[in-house]
Amino acid sequence: MTLYTWEGDTAQTSNCYDACAGAWPPLLVDETTAAGVMSMMMGGFGAAQRRDGSHQLTYSGWPRSTTSRATRHPATRWEWD
Repeated sequence: MTLYTWEGDTAQTSNCYDACAGAWPPLLVDETTAAGVMSMMMGGFGAAQRRDGSHQLTYSGWPRSTTSRATRHPATRWEWD
C-alpha cells in the first residue's frame, strides 16, 4: 500500500475533506488502534483526530491518505513516500 501526504495538510491536521477525501481517502484507524499507536509512537507512526471525530494515521506527524485511482488529480500535488 502506498501512503500519500497532501500539501494542504499541516502537522497533525488533515484539511482533506469532501471531494478531496473522496478521491484520496484518509487512512483511518479505530480508537483502540489510535490510542495504542499514540502511546507507543511506533517508528514515527501516530494518529490525528479529524473534525468528524475519526482518527487518521500519521507518519512523522503528517496525516496519511490512500487512493484507489491510478492517476493523481491534476490540481493536487502529492508527496510520495
